[in-house]
Formats: sequence, structure tokens, C-alpha cells
Amino acid sequence: MFHFYSYIDEESFPVTVTVMLSSGVGLFRGLHSHDFSEICIVSSGSINRLTRNLTTPLTAGDFFLVHPGGELEWSDPSPDAVVYNVLYDGNIPIPMLISRNMPFLEQLYPDFKSDKFYSFSEIYHLPELELKKVINILDLIKQENQERKPGYQTAVIALFMTAILFFARSYTSRFMNEAKYRRQRVFAYLNSHFSEHFTLQDLAKKMGMSPSTLFRRFKADFGVGPAEYLQKVRINQAITLLRNSAHSNEFIAFQCGFYNYSHMWKLFQKHLHCSPTDIRSEKNAESKNCL
Repeated sequence: MFHFYSYIDEESFPVTVTVMLSSGVGLFRGLHSHDFSEICIVSSGSINRLTRNLTTPLTAGDFFLVHPGGELEWSDPSPDAVVYNVLYDGNIPIPMLISRNMPFLEQLYPDFKSDKFYSFSEIYHLPELELKKVINILDLIKQENQERKPGYQTAVIALFMTAILFFARSYTSRFMNEAKYRRQRVFAYLNSHFSEHFTLQDLAKKMGMSPSTLFRRFKADFGVGPAEYLQKVRINQAITLLRNSAHSNEFIAFQCGFYNYSHMWKLFQKHLHCSPTDIRSEKNAESKNCL
């Protein structure tokens, strides 16, 4: 067990930065844990992170958080591997950080008593330009803690907050991209599985979201909920088949995901104010465009 105040004086603000070079990896052989929280970021080269159940290769720009109780080991560093470690006390949050609505900050200062608490975060990544900026900031934190000029604690707080902003933006960008990707998957799924019957709960489970989250995000993107959008897809598909095929109305209703022809007829009346037969006979066809 590595203790926080073996790295920093008790009078100092509880943030410090250490740097592990490739040659120093041997000092950390075997799984070890901390009584503090830590952000580990690979600034150059490559190295493996070992936990009890997993070996994860890391390269420059990769970073993750580890909280008390997490056991890890480093192995197989490349000759140019360098790992920066930002050590901080996760029990003493900075008010300016926890008051901001950024998802990464919930991982920075987690609820250690929660049933959902986990000692390790996922692996995140900083692009090259942001990585250089963060490393420069971490070097300044090291310098401030070493020189201890007047006001150094204020400087350390400001620099730490700036570094966290870059980490948080990277996380938020990935979070938003993943959320957008999931919504696009929902959109694609509805357009290709309109003939099937499924509930919002079924769809949410398949997409890896809660039903409420899926509904809220989908409606924000497309203006309607998934069920209403699916109805429009089915109606548009039915209109295409009615105008361009000789299939019976009952067959088209089944192919487009309606329960039966009566179900399709009711939805045509509701949304188009005409019947499927009207569409097929091209009566009012020009005025009844797809939804």
C-alpha cells in the first residue's frame, strides 16, 4: 500500500505530480494499491497496465483514474515510455470543480460508499495537441511544489483545475460521440427493422440505454419519440408498396409491421386523412406525400 503523504507534505495542498520513466517501472513490480486517487497518463511510448483480471496496453495520450482499493502493476514499457501520475485526495473535492456539470468530474470525485463505486475508470485518450498542453501543465505543478514560492498553493490549484478541464473535455467529447453513435444506431435500427414488433424496453436494452434516456435523446434529435418515428417509417414504407406493387393491402400491412390491415387503415386515417386504398388508386396521391 502506497500512502499519499509519502509523496507530499501534510501542510501542502493535496495535489502532486510524479513521473515514472521506463527505467523506473521495475520499482513497481507486483500489484500495488494506494490510499489516494490518481490520474495516470502515458505521455510517450507504450506500456502495459496490469490489474487482477486484465492486461491493458497503453500508448501516448491514454489516461485513466484509479481510486483507493485499486491494485495495478506496470510492465513491458517501451524504451521511451513515460507515465505521469497526478496524485490527489478524492475525499477533498475542489468546490469550483464539483459545481460544474461535466460527467468526468463524477469520476474524479466519486461516491466511495456507493454500490456502483469502482476503483478503476475506463481508458480515455487525449489527442496529441491536448496531451502536450496537459504535460506542460503537469510539469508546472511539479515545479510549483518543488520551489514553493509565495502563493504556490494557489498556483497548484489553478493548474490542477486547468489540467482537469482538458481531461474532462476529452471525456465529454467521447461521451457525446458515443451517445450520438447510439442514437444513430437507434435511427438505423428503426429504419431496417420496421416490420418487427418490439417495445421501447426491448429497443433500449439492445442499444445499451435505459428506456427513459433513449426516449429523451431520440426526441431531442428527431423531434418525436421512437414509437412515433417508427409509425412514420411504416407508413412511408406502406405508401411506397401501395404505389409500386401489386401486393394485397393485407400483405403490405404485415410486411410493414402493422398488426393487421385494420391497424394500418386507422393510422393512415389518423396521419394522412385517407385510406390505403385511396393511395393505391392514386386518389389524392399527389397531396398525400410521405411523412
